[in-house]
Amino acid sequence: MTRIGLLFFAGYSLHIPFFSFHKILLYPTFSNMEGLFNVDILELIASDFYSYCLHELSLKTEKSFYNLLLYVLFIILLLGPHVWSIDFYNYMPLLFSNYFNKIHGSFSPDFPGGHLYSAVHMLPNFIIPHGNQ
Repeated sequence: MTRIGLLFFAGYSLHIPFFSFHKILLYPTFSNMEGLFNVDILELIASDFYSYCLHELSLKTEKSFYNLLLYVLFIILLLGPHVWSIDFYNYMPLLFSNYFNKIHGSFSPDFPGGHLYSAVHMLPNFIIPHGNQ
């Protein structure tokens, strides 16, 4: 979990030099905050791994874990087109709303980790048991 936190820290700290930490602290405009809280690939990977770890740790059996991933993937596929048109800044802080769509300028929004869920669900189909080489 600390490595995931380091990914978040590295991703957001990469935005600070470009936007000047001094300007962000003394003149916090909405456009500065939008630029600081944009979601890049590092934040995207960290949020996906964090949700994956929470699901894996909360479920007792591997079968229930894969079933949950399949259900979450279907929910993402069904709700994805609708989520892209909602301005989540009206309902949550900008730090979290940028993870859902590109309305406020995020580079890699993710609702929430569909590619990781599908990859993890398909992984057992590509693993060859050690004895069948």
